[in-house]
Amino acid sequence: MKEIILAYQGEMTLKGLNRGKFEARLSKIIRWRLEPLAAADAPILETALHRLAAPVRDPEEKYIRLLVQLVQQGSGAVQLTGKVRFCAADGVLRQETQAESAGWDADAAAAFTAALQAGKTARMPLPGGKTLTARVFPADFEEKIQVVHKKDLKNRADYARITTLYAGLVLRTRQPGDVYRPAGRSVHNRLRKWMNEAGIPAQMRDQLPLLAAGSEVLWVCGAGFAEGLAPDEDTAQVLQMEMEHREELS
Repeated sequence: MKEIILAYQGEMTLKGLNRGKFEARLSKIIRWRLEPLAAADAPILETALHRLAAPVRDPEEKYIRLLVQLVQQGSGAVQLTGKVRFCAADGVLRQETQAESAGWDADAAAAFTAALQAGKTARMPLPGGKTLTARVFPADFEEKIQVVHKKDLKNRADYARITTLYAGLVLRTRQPGDVYRPAGRSVHNRLRKWMNEAGIPAQMRDQLPLLAAGSEVLWVCGAGFAEGLAPDEDTAQVLQMEMEHREELS
């Protein structure tokens, strides 16, 4: 692409276009060269990214900050909604939109994530009468629990750690380029490769709920949280993910 972002007497231009035409043109493009974006002054870059994000979601400061980091790094991804993310690779920043899986409610997933990040109990209805629940409780609360099932342990994470290290948490299904590092593993694997190794049935893979930050998958339904997120002796609050199944009445 030949477009170059320039600043001239406070006026943002795109190869000679005035500000209004620049913004109109920018909102229609879904691929942008990283080089001119990364070379732009900070106010211009932030304004440009604000305009790119605005059609997708309310461009909060934390998302603009993540997008700036993405442009500067030149690789990775930032998830803006359950369906839309911005990815950087091969010198290009691009917007990717994932088609909704059958029975998957993107608005409900967004509400789930918002409640989780606010430290509130979050629930997501899923096909087949299932409900995914996320709840946050004090770490010392489990001392009052007589039995802690093994399946619960793998679905528990340090709440402060996961919300501090990862901004833009999103509940969604898999997307191209996703990576996952299961607990006990030393390296990240492509999610697709891990699913093959784990024997996840092909018909389930596009329906499996994931908690992700960009292209990094932090929790997989049935497999648990990624390496490095488990609660420890310094944990103040625990995040627990639970899948509930409601039996249908005949």
